[in-house]
Amino acid sequence: MKIFVFLLTFVSAQVWSLEPSAITEIQIGAFGSFSNLGPVRRGIVCERKPGTDYINCEYVPHSVKLPEMSIYNAEITEGDHESKLLKFKVSLSNPSIKEVKVKFGTIDNTAQESQDYESISGVVVFPPGTVNQEIHVTVYGDTLYADEDGTETFFVNLHSAKGAKLDKSQAVGTITNDDMTIEESLDDLKALLRPFYTDLREQKRYSKEIPIDLGGDSDQDLIVLVASTVENLTSDWLVESHPLSYFVNNKGKGFKRVDTDIDMHSRYYEVVDVNGDGLDDLISVADHQIHEVDGQIYREDYVRLLVQTENGELVDSSESVDELYADWHGLTVLDIELDGDLDFVAGGLGDSIYAFINDGFGNFSITQNNLPIAELNSFLDTNQGVWDALFFTNIHAVDLNNDGYKEILLGSVNDPTWYPHTDPKMPILRNDNGTFTFDYFTDTLDILISNVEGPYTFFTAVLDIKDIDINGDGCTDLLIHQTDYQENSAVTTYESDCNGSLSEVFHYQFSGAGWVEKFYVADVTEDGLKDFYGVRNISGGEVEVFANDEYYTDTYTLKDIWEITHPTFDLATYVRIMLWK
Repeated sequence: MKIFVFLLTFVSAQVWSLEPSAITEIQIGAFGSFSNLGPVRRGIVCERKPGTDYINCEYVPHSVKLPEMSIYNAEITEGDHESKLLKFKVSLSNPSIKEVKVKFGTIDNTAQESQDYESISGVVVFPPGTVNQEIHVTVYGDTLYADEDGTETFFVNLHSAKGAKLDKSQAVGTITNDDMTIEESLDDLKALLRPFYTDLREQKRYSKEIPIDLGGDSDQDLIVLVASTVENLTSDWLVESHPLSYFVNNKGKGFKRVDTDIDMHSRYYEVVDVNGDGLDDLISVADHQIHEVDGQIYREDYVRLLVQTENGELVDSSESVDELYADWHGLTVLDIELDGDLDFVAGGLGDSIYAFINDGFGNFSITQNNLPIAELNSFLDTNQGVWDALFFTNIHAVDLNNDGYKEILLGSVNDPTWYPHTDPKMPILRNDNGTFTFDYFTDTLDILISNVEGPYTFFTAVLDIKDIDINGDGCTDLLIHQTDYQENSAVTTYESDCNGSLSEVFHYQFSGAGWVEKFYVADVTEDGLKDFYGVRNISGGEVEVFANDEYYTDTYTLKDIWEITHPTFDLATYVRIMLWK
């Protein structure tokens, strides 16, 4: 209850004068009624205390307005790994003789709380006579890729002010990103690689690029293996390895080149965690090491193992793998003994396949136990003992019948000068609780390169085998890529019935303009279904995408696909084509 009193008269008829400079609040004791109260001066406001007979009276100068309150925008540079305070100024237009309070809270815009800044809320208090205060918001630094505009923003809102009037109640916090965009980071890598590749060309060497995650930060780094053809030998397949280099991806901070003294080259490799420490390691076969015995040049191929350390470096740990020299062709990783660690299988030219069993700590021993070696030898010996005419160039492990055990698919090579058949064949080693049986899939893999007139002049091969869930039913379907290593290649997809039987659903023949170097599986069209796309060796950055919706084709650029599928896209192919186009 508010009572405006213009004159307060007691029995003595004395008038109280309430001056602002002397009295700001008075308390009048209990009264039986208000009928005895006369008017008091303008500006005195009285109010009964709830539940009592006491009345508080307070002088409110009518000439003094409530101060206006404003909050101001703030900006900060993000930084790398440290946290910083972004300070927002909150001001009153003039001081107040009383305490002023206001509530505040942050809200996302393009900046995201917990990722870019710490979301907070609270109360700002202005003691009497104070006109400036600050709200501090913690901003997190990172080295992630920057957006194209280079900034991110969030808001700080004021509300529920007491003792002041809100004039400007919202401020914009701007975080200026000092990192590179994805495109700028790739340009940085290409700038590092250009002199590297220029040197390779001058020395007539060639390279293989392998994407890997170094440091466990879920991005793609790049290993580059270098080799050169050994001169004055009858076979140009003999090559000499050179020290490898790798390029560490610091995302928004660009790439860093690291040179090693590890000599190696590879045609087949797998990037896997061999010792269970959560970091990617590298298994490689067909290393093509050259040595001389009694004046004769020989090639010795053995398995190479590079293990990643905690600080992201690669260390040659090949001594952890039992030595078996062979002309290795094909490699796949699976848990053969079903003991929870990763083993691998490799095949040799003129030989069968071998299992490399992991002891759980990244040490491997060689065996052929549980593999149908007799049936495989019979299959390889169909050319009157000339095994060089038929060998496995691609070995792939996949769970075809969805029972939790991976089958081994053996993509073969056919040399028509030795072997009369015109098509590669693909045996499948069925997995029954860790025991493998031979299954000759002649009905499944028929003529893939159907438009090429025979006889062939070079190898025809199953170049690649990939998993692809065509219809989103959770079953494992297949994509098989075949080439004649000249100007022709073909791709075929096979749909699984979820019990291990496959039926052809799509076939596409490439011819002329360069054979397809590599295929990738990804949801390029972003409709929830897996598509696939082929990168031609002279494509110059344009990629043919086979969309899952009735497998129509469309053309994308590698940059388009990178932005859609990163980081699953193969950085190695992107960089190679950008450098060589």
